[in-house]
Amino acid sequence: MGTLSSRFIFGFILIIVIPASIINSTLYLYLKEQYKVEHADKTLNNMEYMSNAIEAELKRLRLKTSMMVSDDKIIRLIDKWNNEEDIIMKRELEFDLDRYISKRFDYLYEIDSAYFLMKDKGYFSYKGKYDIDENYIRNNDWYLELINQYQLKAVNSNADNQFSIAAGISHSTLHTIVPLPENLEMLLVNYDTYVFHGISSELEEDYSGEILIFDDYGNVMVSSQESNANKNISDFPNIKKNCFDYNGESNTFINDDNKIVISHKTSHSGWLIVNITDYNTLMKEIKETLFLFNKIFAGMILLFMIFSLIFFRQIINAIRKLMKRMKKAEKGNFTDVDKLNGFGEVKELEIAFDEMIHKIDDLIVERDKKEKERQEEEIRALQAQINPHFIYNTLNCIKLMAMMAQKKNIEDMVYAFMILLGGMFKDSKMMITVEEEIEYTKHYVHIMNVRYAGSFDVIWDIDEDILKNLTLKLMLQPIIENAIIHGISQCEEKGLITIRGYIKDKDIIFKIIDNGKGIDSDKIKDLFVDNKNENKRKVGIYNVNKRIVLNFGDEYGINVVSELKKYTEVTVRVPLIKG
Repeated sequence: MGTLSSRFIFGFILIIVIPASIINSTLYLYLKEQYKVEHADKTLNNMEYMSNAIEAELKRLRLKTSMMVSDDKIIRLIDKWNNEEDIIMKRELEFDLDRYISKRFDYLYEIDSAYFLMKDKGYFSYKGKYDIDENYIRNNDWYLELINQYQLKAVNSNADNQFSIAAGISHSTLHTIVPLPENLEMLLVNYDTYVFHGISSELEEDYSGEILIFDDYGNVMVSSQESNANKNISDFPNIKKNCFDYNGESNTFINDDNKIVISHKTSHSGWLIVNITDYNTLMKEIKETLFLFNKIFAGMILLFMIFSLIFFRQIINAIRKLMKRMKKAEKGNFTDVDKLNGFGEVKELEIAFDEMIHKIDDLIVERDKKEKERQEEEIRALQAQINPHFIYNTLNCIKLMAMMAQKKNIEDMVYAFMILLGGMFKDSKMMITVEEEIEYTKHYVHIMNVRYAGSFDVIWDIDEDILKNLTLKLMLQPIIENAIIHGISQCEEKGLITIRGYIKDKDIIFKIIDNGKGIDSDKIKDLFVDNKNENKRKVGIYNVNKRIVLNFGDEYGINVVSELKKYTEVTVRVPLIKG
């Protein structure tokens, strides 16, 4: 799990830093969306006001155009001008018309130019700065629609920074004091777009970004950037798709340049008001607020970390010293003790550790003492495994064989006995190879077979893979002795002992199976109890099992399975130790 410091830092990051970061990110996303919605709502409210103002301005300009058509003096002067053939008089009439229109209708200098078109071709121009293409104008759909009607319509103008209102003249519906000239057909008034600049400036004061106003033909009427003047909606494909061609009244979207585009159409004329604001600029205030919050939070974290370092320094240092002592104790050094200076719970931990170290040291001393006693007991047990009665019986057999002059048998018997005694007493080492253990056991079996006059046979099934591994010395002899004396010798038929040795699950398994009288299942557990009154069992299965457990652990030892009058199977499990 790492050091205490790393776990503290990990916990602090997990509990404080990560949740705070998640909250910060969530708050940023929420405020960003909320601010975007508030910006759109406020902008649309202002656009609604602008829309009403534009409609009012268009209505005023239409009214002015209508008044020009129905003005008696203009009609009389236009009629005179149209019928006058004298060039000088025609110039004077033009001057009178210009002065009258300027004084009566153009005192605000809103009219860029005006054209009175006649049925028989020709036109009168007020403030006409250039000649117009009559055929182009007369072939427009709006011209054909308005002809001979008293109707006004905002129409497309090809001139820069202006829009046009056309008035069709119907003789049947237009009422004037003087008769209307039969030849008068259409009035086309071009107004300067500056009349709408005052309306758009109110929105520009509240928001950064660009304001665009398009007429119903898609021409830019007003733009806060001069570079967009005289452009058409086709120059703004995103606005055309999402705003101009949009069926709804209002729309909001973010374009490819990461800018918020908000649009609103006027209710009657179909003009389009567009506000384009840089998204990052709009979010600048939120980012600055969150940046300030993050600075404060980072400062708080820094102060907390400094406090934590000061507060936990003594605890961490004391724990590190305690860990150092533990590592020394792990290596067996229980006497080299550093003086600790912890406090509170750490001090109590140090005291408890000192007590534990002293107890462990005492236990080790006691263990070493018991181990020495155990080894001495092992030697005594080995030396006592062939008791005087056994030696007496063996020597008696040698005497009988000598009397019968069986010299070869006497030689084999004596040799086997000598090998067995040599294995028991020539050295004190506890571990020998399996091969040596099997050799000692075979000599012991030979002696016992002679003693019992060949009353049993032995089958050896030892895997060659285990012969070079180590095991306890004279481990099998007591088990085989029990099988002969307490099992086979008490049966009338010839006995059979099978001795097997093999590897299983990285352990060595020995099985000693006899067909003797067997053991009562209730008495099997007594074989593993130290009953000092039963001297013959003292060095039997109990002793062997105890030696195995002491040397290799509780997971190793002896298991006995038996059935009365049928068989006894003793299984010995020891670890596989390379020789």
